[in-house]
Amino acid sequence: MILYLQPVINNTFFKNSSTAGGAIYNSSSKAFIGFNNIIYENTASASGSEIYLSTDASAYLYNNLLDTNRITGLGQWEGGQNIYGDPEFEDDSCHLGSSSCCINNGLASLEINGTTYYCPEFDIDGEFRPDHYYYLADIGCDEWPYPEGIKEINEDVCNSIIYPNPVTHSANIQYTLYNVQYTILILYDAYGKIVEILVDEEQQAGEYNVSWNAEGLPSGIYFYRLTAGDKVATGKMIKR
Repeated sequence: MILYLQPVINNTFFKNSSTAGGAIYNSSSKAFIGFNNIIYENTASASGSEIYLSTDASAYLYNNLLDTNRITGLGQWEGGQNIYGDPEFEDDSCHLGSSSCCINNGLASLEINGTTYYCPEFDIDGEFRPDHYYYLADIGCDEWPYPEGIKEINEDVCNSIIYPNPVTHSANIQYTLYNVQYTILILYDAYGKIVEILVDEEQQAGEYNVSWNAEGLPSGIYFYRLTAGDKVATGKMIKR
């Protein structure tokens, strides 16, 4: 249970228990703000099995996985886009499974009374969230890293890097081939749709530098998949 933290963003409260407010107990006179949180299967012996608002301060709850019927107390709350269902954790560490309803249902930012709050740049594993300035954040402490169909293999085939990252106008994907290989370099958007095929040819061993023009593309997360023979490497970049 968390007594009070302002604001509460991209956390996971799962199977906690308390007397009141199994997940969150707000005892402050300040408004409580919470978004992108998984609040699931917490219990309280007295009241507010998920959230207990012990003062008459307002609460703002948006884009959480939360049974709002399990919020009690003196305070009034407002919010929207809260969902409820099994988060389908992949393991005991609250990592999201690939079919979790929490994926892509979070907010990148929330403005309350003239102040904008952003989701954190990194998740519980220290992995960069898709783009905390724009959209596509997940609900919970974990960020599902790749859309369906794009897998991170990262074999030592090419030592691929992309720079700059985040990308504003253009970027370079640099890689090294150690042997003659038929090479395919494909750029995907966050939903796994092909944006551009940058390379599709046989290449000699050596160093390569491929330019990606990101002008005109929406802000967000993109992936590249580099296939050289039977080896694959992938990378993730942010377009601002």
